[in-house]
Amino acid sequence: MDDLSTTVDAVEMTDTRTVDIIRTFTSAAVSTGALTQRELDEALDRLTKGEAAARDQLITYREAANQLGISTKTVKRMTDSGELQSRRLRVGCAKSVRIFQSSVDAILTPDQSVA
Repeated sequence: MDDLSTTVDAVEMTDTRTVDIIRTFTSAAVSTGALTQRELDEALDRLTKGEAAARDQLITYREAANQLGISTKTVKRMTDSGELQSRRLRVGCAKSVRIFQSSVDAILTPDQSVA
């Protein structure tokens, strides 16, 4: 089994039930002082947040443009300015840039607390 499939398996297992099981088995480490409650909470927080990041899809400029109702040139400008997060899949290949779906979703569903 390679590292990628091991990582994917671990990510898929990180649900509420799994976090509860981890808490149960680490309670002894916390009670003996081998691990502080804060360290455990931070580790579990990173684990659960990592799940969302690992499942973030990459989409093309055209797909992002269609979802946002803008041109692909505007998508390019937004990635250049940092408004949209992107990743290059192959070095030296301009057409291998993809946009993170979560950055498009963040624009489509703005934070309601900022008013």
